[in-house]
Amino acid sequence: MAMAQGDGRAGELMAECLDLLRSCGDDGELASALLLAARISEGKASLAEALACAQESLEISRRLECRRGEADAQAVIARVHDTGRQYRQAVRAGREAVAGYRQSGEGISEARMTAYLGRIELRRGRTEQGLALMDRGMAQLRRLGAWRGLAVWLNIRGDLARSQNALDTASRYYEEGLAAFRSQHNRRGVSWSLANLAEVSRRIGDREAGAEMAAEAMRIRVELRDYKGMAETLECLADLALCSETKAAAVRAARLGGAADSIREMIVTPRSPAQSRERRQRMRLIRRAIGRRSPEENWRIGAEMTVAEAAAYALQAEADQADSSDSSDSSDASDLSDRSPRHDAAHLKRRQGDLSLARTAADR
Repeated sequence: MAMAQGDGRAGELMAECLDLLRSCGDDGELASALLLAARISEGKASLAEALACAQESLEISRRLECRRGEADAQAVIARVHDTGRQYRQAVRAGREAVAGYRQSGEGISEARMTAYLGRIELRRGRTEQGLALMDRGMAQLRRLGAWRGLAVWLNIRGDLARSQNALDTASRYYEEGLAAFRSQHNRRGVSWSLANLAEVSRRIGDREAGAEMAAEAMRIRVELRDYKGMAETLECLADLALCSETKAAAVRAARLGGAADSIREMIVTPRSPAQSRERRQRMRLIRRAIGRRSPEENWRIGAEMTVAEAAAYALQAEADQADSSDSSDSSDASDLSDRSPRHDAAHLKRRQGDLSLARTAADR
């Protein structure tokens, strides 16, 4: 409720600001403020509002003959139409944005928009045109030395290759993206690339390499308090644990999966359809390994962990798995389910508690 009230007040202040700029007749500042309002509305998924602000900003920039302002407004319009699946309008606006950036000498923005146009074309089902545009934009980013922007698109290109099961190609894109993010000291980007590489390693059966990269991604995401990233990494580590096909590994996977569910619930982050399918497959594998009752018990144990406990458990469990990767499994699931449930208020209040425990584990 407080957040909604805050958003409402911010909207009122922005509307007052726009009205004041209109009354003052400062069209340049008004165009910039409208563009900011459009981006804010876009971020809140208020597409109609975002489109209205961007179009008004575009009209003012045209009147002022400001090509950079026109291009920025067209870029927002393209993204809004893309989100609304109005792909033809998105392509039209995107092309206008690319032309505007070129004329105003904004090479990096031109390259990014070219790559984005490729992504829209892919969504339209025009694979050849889409990939060509993405590659052209990426080549331009590389020539300009725009390593952060390039790294983002390298990971997106890797995702496309991975979706087509071209895992060697995906790995090359992710590795180049990782190197680019490292060169820019962009830790969030580094964790993204590492998580992608961990998933590729899992799919080709290299559990050890995948676990090492996933653990490094987890440490970074703990430090950044990237809860969504932590949930995704917990799920990746759960899938990697299942590669061992032992009862102990299945128990770890159940607890990691439960912890990921709890974090997703906490930050209200639903899964995509693909992620939901992966979760169901994960549960089937766990049940097959440890029986029908223990999965839910261990899933609950993971779900009751605080964020800090979940991160520490994931890193410690991975270290234990690495130390005992050659040993046979002799544990029974019931022996590993001896932690009683906790529903006390203190535990719930600590759900987002400090991450000192997790950082301690990350430093080991």
